[in-house]
Amino acid sequence: TLTLDLTSATFDGPNSGDFAFASSAPDSVTLDGGESTTVPITFDPDSPGTKGASVTIPSNYGPSVSLGLSGVALGPDARVTDPASKSLDFGQTPIESTSGSQTVTVTNDGGAPLSIDSVGTTTDQFVVVDGPSRETLVPGATAEIEVAASPSSDAVTSGSTQQLTASLEIETNGPNTPTVNLQTVATKPVPQSSITSESFGQTAIGSSSTQTVTITNTG
Repeated sequence: TLTLDLTSATFDGPNSGDFAFASSAPDSVTLDGGESTTVPITFDPDSPGTKGASVTIPSNYGPSVSLGLSGVALGPDARVTDPASKSLDFGQTPIESTSGSQTVTVTNDGGAPLSIDSVGTTTDQFVVVDGPSRETLVPGATAEIEVAASPSSDAVTSGSTQQLTASLEIETNGPNTPTVNLQTVATKPVPQSSITSESFGQTAIGSSSTQTVTITNTG
């Protein structure tokens, strides 16, 4: 008769803490010649990746029984699937105005639920018009984020145009922080004057005539 003492078993290896006997496992196993049984072992990883360990179970006869354990932990994985270029160009945007919005699609490419914790831009010259807030995506699910350029009054520091760049950052519970490059050309009106000429025609000496002059800002 072979008796295995599960309560004295030891789990060893780089990921030993990810494996354990299930709560339904017995304290010990007794087997007569030719008999076999099953013992449930749980795999409960706390990070993604390939995991490995071993378990050694003392017996009442001969050497201990050892068994190698392995498993692959699938965590959440956020990916920007649209635009494929990971960049948005809003063209020219006048200062103190907001451009039309463009869409960014985020997909959970992992094997566990993905939590989108926050979405924001790295400068206030771009804004998140609409997007998920504390949303959870199951594997394969997607979420859309609407982004626009919104140059402030002081965005153009010299001349009439200025290139503005920033990043959209998506904070999640996954291992990476997806980003999208943003750019626009902020435009600033430059005042220009235009004066129309007028003819006074013939005017007798000793008298006067009056005409109006139109001044226009063509900037």
